[in-house]
Amino acid sequence: MRINFFKLKLLFIFIVVSFFSCQKAEESGYFDLGKNEIEMFYQETQCSDPWYELVVLHQDRSKKAILKEYMDLKNISYLDLEYDKASTDEVITCTACSCFTGSVFYIKIKDKTDNIEKLKEIGFKL
Repeated sequence: MRINFFKLKLLFIFIVVSFFSCQKAEESGYFDLGKNEIEMFYQETQCSDPWYELVVLHQDRSKKAILKEYMDLKNISYLDLEYDKASTDEVITCTACSCFTGSVFYIKIKDKTDNIEKLKEIGFKL
């Protein structure tokens, strides 16, 4: 049986292209970061976020304002924070408290170990 190298090359190219087309593009981040600044993120849950009690108390306030209040209460310094609400096609239908909503909180901080550790303790990730 004779191997057709042309067909073998095409198969190889197809496999390589398929592999790279399935790779998720790297996100560049939410904030423009300066020297010694880092960004962390937190995936919002249905009702198990550490600041959920503040959400219940202040239903008339934005989620961003509630997170700012929580950060102040926990003595966590930050440079900026944002709430990126999931679009309707990204919303997750699970309604358990620990399920993610699809929305994400982003926070920009100075690259200091104590802030990073505090944020990791409440669920933020690098």
